[in-house]
Amino acid sequence: MFDQDELSKLKMVGEAGLMLMGFKPRSAIKRKHFLKAGPFIYPNDADIKNSSVVFNSLLESLMKKDKVAICRLIARSHTLPRFVALFPQVANFQHESWLIPCLQKEEVDAEGIQTNPPGMFIVYLAYNDDIRKLAHPPLNKGLLSFVTVIF
Repeated sequence: MFDQDELSKLKMVGEAGLMLMGFKPRSAIKRKHFLKAGPFIYPNDADIKNSSVVFNSLLESLMKKDKVAICRLIARSHTLPRFVALFPQVANFQHESWLIPCLQKEEVDAEGIQTNPPGMFIVYLAYNDDIRKLAHPPLNKGLLSFVTVIF
């Protein structure tokens, strides 16, 4: 038998956080890979010193090379890891049409202070099991005429 501490250690896959796994061309991430909308991330020098330097370097490189970062995300301890894509977001950048409703625009107030900074939008990626093709049965013409009469 396992005690409570051992069970807790078994369930822990890793520490909560975002781990960079690699890079893919932005065009490689299709609509079918989009599982759900995720948070918008940006640097915070108050919590992590010089995080904006590293973050902005990654953001600029992704923009310049037209790539997305593929990462493993563990949102909280004792949760399963998910693979995510980090889409860079700055003003006046062309994104895929399916991604545009999720994006936020960079905004500045009247004094020129950013109220919505550039950053990265997290897209949760689907596992292969999440993607499936639905087989539709052939449509019966009698049923089709019945439906058109009702509506």
